[in-house]
Amino acid sequence: MTDILMKNNLSLLTKAVRWLKIKSAEFERLLGAVKRLGLFSALVRFRILELSIYALIYPITRIALGRERASKICESLIKTPSLTVFPFPHPLTSKLVIKDHGGWSVAMEIFINDIYQKDTIRKGMNIVDVGAHIGGHTVFFAEKTGNAGKVIAIEPESKNYEELLGNIHFNNFKNVIPINAALSDQNGVEKLYISPSSAGHSLLPELAKNSKTSPFIKIQVKKLDTLLEELHIKKIDVLKIDAEGAELRILKGAKRTLENNPHIKIFVASYHYLGEIQEVQDFLGRLNFKSKVSPFDIVITT
Repeated sequence: MTDILMKNNLSLLTKAVRWLKIKSAEFERLLGAVKRLGLFSALVRFRILELSIYALIYPITRIALGRERASKICESLIKTPSLTVFPFPHPLTSKLVIKDHGGWSVAMEIFINDIYQKDTIRKGMNIVDVGAHIGGHTVFFAEKTGNAGKVIAIEPESKNYEELLGNIHFNNFKNVIPINAALSDQNGVEKLYISPSSAGHSLLPELAKNSKTSPFIKIQVKKLDTLLEELHIKKIDVLKIDAEGAELRILKGAKRTLENNPHIKIFVASYHYLGEIQEVQDFLGRLNFKSKVSPFDIVITT
């Protein structure tokens, strides 16, 4: 019994140390964002509030009340900015129409946390955005790559997809190919479980924070290899994947694409379940890709 208690305490301590490291990295990036965007930027103010709540209140309430209740309490304390059109910082000229908290989170990923290394995106690149949501990254990629490049934006959920189309048209982009489907390791039809959060819909019911009897929609799924063949696209420079736990399956369905593009830059959000980082790195390693893990648990090829 003593050994079990010691192991549990050590596990909690390890998680707490990791949590503090992540929050420290986020605070550091927030200070940089204050310099770039200004203290009174709506995005910065929102991030200060959100980060303060999740760094200070969440750990205590999670210990006392559990993960689910702690998340609900913190979410109730966050007031999203009333601004619905977010203009990208200079020198960018694009704008993002945002309707909920998920959209602001995407803007923070790009301009505060920079989790997909925005400075590596250049004109003329072909980019696949898997899990495009409402188009925050898609809009950014489309402006940076210009008319000489292409962005394939993949979003399975219909409401998100509608907002994605709206943001593409709002910015008058002609270099984006929107796809209303999900990527997987097979071609066919699967269930997409609907999350309370617009950014949380998942092929895995437990990750959508719902049970197996919770709402779902049936969606078309494709291998990336199949999709790119249908689009007659062979060269891919960047692959970004954030698909709520389906990342490894997506990579397996992209095996031929990865083998044919040995210099591709890959970003895989790998924070959805325990062990995902190792699974993703092992798979990429078998295809001769070297990778590292960012402070935000993004597996990045080097």
